[in-house]
Amino acid sequence: MVKFSIIIPVYNLEDYLYRCLESVLNQDYNDFEIILINDGSDDNSLNIIEEFKNQYSSKIKVISQVNQGVSSARNKGLQEAEGEYIIFIDGDDYIDSNHLSNILEYIGKSKNSFILNSLFVETGETTWVIPKASKNYDCSFYGTLMNILDNHRYQGFLFNKIFSNSVIKSNELKFKENLYYAEDTEFVIRYLLECKRENRI
Repeated sequence: MVKFSIIIPVYNLEDYLYRCLESVLNQDYNDFEIILINDGSDDNSLNIIEEFKNQYSSKIKVISQVNQGVSSARNKGLQEAEGEYIIFIDGDDYIDSNHLSNILEYIGKSKNSFILNSLFVETGETTWVIPKASKNYDCSFYGTLMNILDNHRYQGFLFNKIFSNSVIKSNELKFKENLYYAEDTEFVIRYLLECKRENRI
């Protein structure tokens, strides 16, 4: 089992994929897999994905499907994920080279390691830099849930969180594929509730 499974849904992101994948592959912590789900792209995204797959075959899994939306793509990624922890990154995002090592350090120190918030910085584009796990945010069940219910910015998003794969698999958690808005927040809340029910958080 690898430590991290990094799930990246891709739909027509040829302008961003090189930067995204290079940032993930440039990590200073190496125990991870990348799961790329090509969700019916009709630009050059699949060719870029295959280029990286050919170069890093031991690191990258590729799934292709007809366009079914981001929730379906993430669910396909969850089915294939073998890592202890799940990280979701969008194909137009990129991360700092010590992102995983900082998360790992925080996991080792935190009692609430089943859902973590990460620091992030706006770049002024539709892109986020996620440099390191935060030791300041309230990552408890009530802290995270209340921030979501209070409509606190970013608390319901996926890109700044780390999930336990065992919680996801044992409870058969999936994204609702018939939702077209806030599907990430809905998943996060159900995940939190399962963690609470199992006394994991």
